[in-house]
Amino acid sequence: MLFPDPSCIANETILKLKERGIYRLIGADWVSITTISFRGTIYVDAWEDLNGVDRQIPEEFLEKNKHRLSNGESVENILYRGVYILVIRFRETDKYACYNVYCKKDGPFDEKDIIWLKSYSKVNLEITRLNNEIIQNQELIGAVFESITSAVLALQTDGSLLLSNQYAIDMFDLPTEYVGTNFFSSFDDAASTQIAQTIKDLAEGKSDATGKNLTIYHETKQKIFHFVISPLKNSKEQISGAVMVVQDVTRQKMMELELEQLRQFGVLGDIAAGLAHDIKNPLMNIMGCSKIALSNTCTEQTRMESMRIIQYSASRIDAVVDQMLSYGRIESSQVSDIDLNAAISACVTMTERQKFDRLVKIDVDLDPATPKIRANSIHIQQIFLNVLLNAMQAIQQSGEIHVKSCYDPQQQIINVAITDTGSGIPAELGDKIFNPYVTTKRTGTGLGLFIVKQTLEKYGGQISITSSKDKKTVCLIRLPVSKQTDGG
Repeated sequence: MLFPDPSCIANETILKLKERGIYRLIGADWVSITTISFRGTIYVDAWEDLNGVDRQIPEEFLEKNKHRLSNGESVENILYRGVYILVIRFRETDKYACYNVYCKKDGPFDEKDIIWLKSYSKVNLEITRLNNEIIQNQELIGAVFESITSAVLALQTDGSLLLSNQYAIDMFDLPTEYVGTNFFSSFDDAASTQIAQTIKDLAEGKSDATGKNLTIYHETKQKIFHFVISPLKNSKEQISGAVMVVQDVTRQKMMELELEQLRQFGVLGDIAAGLAHDIKNPLMNIMGCSKIALSNTCTEQTRMESMRIIQYSASRIDAVVDQMLSYGRIESSQVSDIDLNAAISACVTMTERQKFDRLVKIDVDLDPATPKIRANSIHIQQIFLNVLLNAMQAIQQSGEIHVKSCYDPQQQIINVAITDTGSGIPAELGDKIFNPYVTTKRTGTGLGLFIVKQTLEKYGGQISITSSKDKKTVCLIRLPVSKQTDGG
C-alpha cells in the first residue's frame, strides 16, 4: 500500500465475509480477526457470534496458546471447553501477526474446508490490498487533480463533459452536476466553433495535440484563455474525446501589451530627442523670417522671399513630424508586404539624428535582390531601430556602424548584419543580453533586445550577438521570407 489506509476495518471485513456466505459454508459458530504482538499482547480487532458461543472461550484459548501461535505453530481443530477452534495466520509484520479465528460447536472443521480457508485467506488478503491500493491511487489522483491551479477538463467529441476539477468549475461557472452538460455553451459562437474544430481534428487524427489561444467574454469582462487540447483515448486506443488544460492568461497578455506600448514610447522618446535638432533649425528660420516680414521697413520683395523661406521651413518640419508619426501610425499596424531595405534605410535615417556630438559614420550596404516580406511594419521598425540605436549609444565619441543585408534564395532567408565599433558587451552577459531587465547602459530599461527577440520569433526569425575583444559587436538578424504571420 502507498500509506496506511483507515478503510481497512476488521468489522467491515467480517461483515463482507458473512454476506458472501463464507462462515455458513464452513459451519462456523463464532469468528474473529485477532492481532497478537510478538510481545504477547492480544487484541481482538472484531468478532461475530453466529450461534451462541461464549466469547470468553476463544479468548481464553488464545491467551493460553499465544506463544505457540507467535512461534508459527499450527492450531487446527483443537477442542477446548466443548468448542473446536481453528486459527489461521493471514498476515505478519515485524511487530505482530493477524489471525482469523473460527469456532464450531457440533464437530471439527472439515479438512478440505481448512485447506480451502487457508487459500482463501491469502487470496482475500491480496484482493483487499489491491482494492485498497486502487482506492488510495484514486484518492491520490483526485487530490493531485484538484490541486492543479489550472482548469482541467475531459469531454467527448460532441462537447459533453466527462470530468472536471473545481478550478474549471469556478473558471467557467459550470453547474455542480456538470457531467453531460455541453462545455461549448460556455463560449461565444466563434470560440466554441474553434474548440469543436480542434477536437474534431484530433478525432480524425490530423494532429496529436495542439495549443490554442481563445478570447471569450465572461462576467462582462474580456478574458483570454490558453488551451492545451490533447486526445482522450479509450482502452482500444480510439480517440473518444479530448483532455483540456486551460489557463487564464488575461493578465499576462495585458502585461505583454503594456510592455509593447512602453517599449514603443521609449523608442519614440529616443527619436524625439533627435528630431528636436531637425525641427529647431527650420523653426528658427520661420521665427526670423516672420519678424522681417512683419517689419514696417520690409520691402515687398524681401517679404515674399521671407514667406518662401517660411513655407520651405514649414514643409521641412512637416516632413520630420510625419516621419515620426509613421513610426506608430495605426493604419500601419496591419500585416502587409514590407520592403525590408526601405524599412532599414528609414531606421538608419532616424538613427542618424541620434549622433549629437558623436562622430559616427554609418555605412549601408543593402542587397538589391532582397524580396519583400509579409510583416507588421511597426514590428520591423522596432526591430531594426532598436538594434541601430543600441549600436549608436554604444559609441562614446567616434566610431562606425555597418549595416549589410544579404538574401539567401536557397534557404529563403534574409540576413542582416549590424556591426558597431562601440564599447562592446561584457563576456559574462553572453546570451543573458536577451533576458528582460538586462542592460549595459546606466539608464537602460533592459527590455529592448528582449522585445526584439520575442518579435523576431513571431515571424520565425532569429537574432544573435557576438562581441570580440577589440570591442567590435556584430548583431545578426535572420528573417524568413516565406513565413506568413499576423505578428500577434
